[in-house]
Amino acid sequence: MRTIRWMILAAATLLPRAAAAQADAPSWDEARAVARAVSRSPEVRRAAAVLEEARARDVYARVSPVGNPVVSLRAMVGVPDLPAATYALTVGVPFDVSGARTRRRDEVAWGVREAEAQLEAALNDARSRTRLSWVELGLADEAVRVSRSRLETARALVEQAQARAEALAVTALDLALTRRDAALAEAELAVAARHRAQSLTRFREVLDLGPEEPAEVSPLPPPAMPPMDLAQALAAARAGRAEPRRWAASAARQRASAGRLRAESVAPLLLNGEVEWQGYSQTSVGVSAQWALPLARTAQGERAEALAGARTALVEGELARRAVEREVAGAYAALEHSLAELAALSERAIPAAQEAVSLTEALRERGAAELFRVLAAQQELAAARGRRLEALREAWRARLELDRATSTNPHARSVP
Repeated sequence: MRTIRWMILAAATLLPRAAAAQADAPSWDEARAVARAVSRSPEVRRAAAVLEEARARDVYARVSPVGNPVVSLRAMVGVPDLPAATYALTVGVPFDVSGARTRRRDEVAWGVREAEAQLEAALNDARSRTRLSWVELGLADEAVRVSRSRLETARALVEQAQARAEALAVTALDLALTRRDAALAEAELAVAARHRAQSLTRFREVLDLGPEEPAEVSPLPPPAMPPMDLAQALAAARAGRAEPRRWAASAARQRASAGRLRAESVAPLLLNGEVEWQGYSQTSVGVSAQWALPLARTAQGERAEALAGARTALVEGELARRAVEREVAGAYAALEHSLAELAALSERAIPAAQEAVSLTEALRERGAAELFRVLAAQQELAAARGRRLEALREAWRARLELDRATSTNPHARSVP
C-alpha cells in the first residue's frame, strides 16, 4: 500500500515549492502543473476533509469506561406521624462492561483506512485530469504551429501563381485553386486557434488560474510504452489502485460496526451507594448493583443493516477490481496500436509526403507537372500531419489512461 505521507506531502510540501518557482519558470511543465492542480482540486480537498473527520472519530474509542455519576434523592412524608418521614440519597456510577470501546477502535481504524484510500483515489483522478489538460493544450499548440506552417506555404504558392499568371505561365484555374487552398488553410488555422483557446480555458480552470495569468506549456514529447508488460501492468493495478482497497476497508468497517452495535446493546453496570434515614433516629447504609440483561433487544436491525452494507461493499470491491483490470488491458492495447500508428506516420508517411511535395515542385519548375499536382501533394502532406496529431493525441490519452488505471505517478520521486 502506498504511503499516505506521499499524499499529504503532495499538497503540503511540493505544492508550495512549485508555486514559489512559478515566477521564474518560463512555462508550465507537467510536474509543475500537476503539483498546483492537485492542491486546488475540490475532490482532493473534500477527500482530505473526510480523512480528518475519520481520524477525529478516534475520540469515541478513548472515552472513559466510567460514566457520569447518577444522583438520586427521595423524600417520603410521614402520615399521620410526621417523624416517620423517610429520606434517601443514592449515588450511582455506571461502568461500561460491554467492550464497545475496543470494537469502536477497530471501526475507527478501518474508517481511516477507507478515507485514506478515498484520498489516494482522488489524488490519482486529479493527477490524471491535470495531465490530460496539459497534453490537450500542448497538442493544441502543435496544431496551431502545423496550421500556420501550412498557411504560410499556401500563401507563398499563391504569390508564385500570381507572378506566373502575370507572365501567362499558369491559367486562371490554377490561380483560383491556389487561392482556395490558402483560404482553406486560413480556416484550418482559425479552427486550430479556437481549439487552442478552449484547451487553454480548461487548463486554467484545472490549475485555478486567472484569465490574465500566463498558462503556456512546455513542448510536448511523444509518449512511450511503460517499462512493463501487460501482466506487470495488471499486477501494478491490483496493488496500486485505491478503489478496491477502499471497498475492502468499507466492508471491514461495517463488520466492525456490527460488532460495536452488539456490544453497545449491553447496558452499563450501575453500582449504587445508598444512605437512608427516618425521623433523624434511624439510618441505613448500603450498596446495590443494577444491570439490564441483553436478551431481547440487541440492535438486531442496525446490525443486520451494517452486515448487509458490508456484503454490498464486497460486491462493489469485486466489481471495481474487475473494472480496473479491463481498464488496464484496454489502455495497454490502445497505447500499443496508437504508438504503432504514430511511428508509421512520423517515420515513413510524413517524410514520404514531404519528398513527394519536393519532387512535384521540382517537376513543376521544369514544366513537367501541373500546379494542381503540387496542390494535391501539399494537401496530402497536410492530411498526414493532421493525422499524426490525432495519433499523438490518442497515444497520449491511452498512456494517461494506463497511468491512471495502474495508479502510476511519474513525478513521485519529486516528493521528498
